[in-house]
Amino acid sequence: MSADKLERQRPPRLSDVAAQAGVSMATASRVVNRPEQVSDSTRSRVEKAIHSLGYKPVVHRTAIESSPGWV
Repeated sequence: MSADKLERQRPPRLSDVAAQAGVSMATASRVVNRPEQVSDSTRSRVEKAIHSLGYKPVVHRTAIESSPGWV
């Protein structure tokens, strides 16, 4: 299978959202995780990119986060 086909079949990544919105990955990440830290106009651009690409954040919990013994 060609790289182009693989590229089209993978789900959109945060880097794709950032590129479409014209922002850094850090800014795109802030919109997803801490939207209050991003200006309204930037947040709007990133949210439009998220919607148009169909981006869905993948939530991974580490062992430390899921362990009841850690605060």
